[in-house]
Amino acid sequence: MYDDFRNTYTMTGFCGIDTRSPALFFSIHEANNDATQFAMDLEAAIAIAFFHPGDILVLDNAAYHKGGENTVLQNWLWTRHGIFLLFLPARCPELNPIEQVWKTLVYRLKQFPLGLLREIRNHGVAVAASCILERLKHDEVT
Repeated sequence: MYDDFRNTYTMTGFCGIDTRSPALFFSIHEANNDATQFAMDLEAAIAIAFFHPGDILVLDNAAYHKGGENTVLQNWLWTRHGIFLLFLPARCPELNPIEQVWKTLVYRLKQFPLGLLREIRNHGVAVAASCILERLKHDEVT
């Protein structure tokens, strides 16, 4: 019998058009995203130089983008890293480039062989998602 591989995951993702950085920075979590997790993922992306001074970070209005320790996010990004933060208007996912990444991910996960997911077992979907996202190129995220 197969183990249940229907675990729930959340992801943080940043996509970019600057070829000095990878096309995508992502982090997959078993827990829910919250302000603290988002801040840690953003700091990790900055630490590996995914973002550069002059970049524009586009975010939707998810509560964890603005809540908790992220209430000072806009000022911190600009004064410490030269990154401009742009919040999108409500209900405008078509303006957010990361939405295209999630659409591509879902499409490719549907193509992923079910037998392979079962072989990977408990974290099959997370492993498959990671494999797919690691292979995305700049022209697929912009």
